[in-house]
Amino acid sequence: MHKRPLYKFLCIKGVVFIAFFQSLVIEALIAYGYITADHFYDIEELSEGIQCFLNLIEMGLIFTLANLFSFDPHE
Repeated sequence: MHKRPLYKFLCIKGVVFIAFFQSLVIEALIAYGYITADHFYDIEELSEGIQCFLNLIEMGLIFTLANLFSFDPHE
């Protein structure tokens, strides 16, 4: 039975750090004017929507496979 503590640690920290850096990149794109408000959404709603979409992609595609490798479902 493999415990894989380093992989488990990296999975959990990867989720936190990628979400943090995504928010920094989104804020930089807003500051430089690449993301602007339109007549349907203000800038906060767009920022939150983009962050949620990127988290969905991150968790659905990247960390699902990493979690399957790191966390044994039979434990």
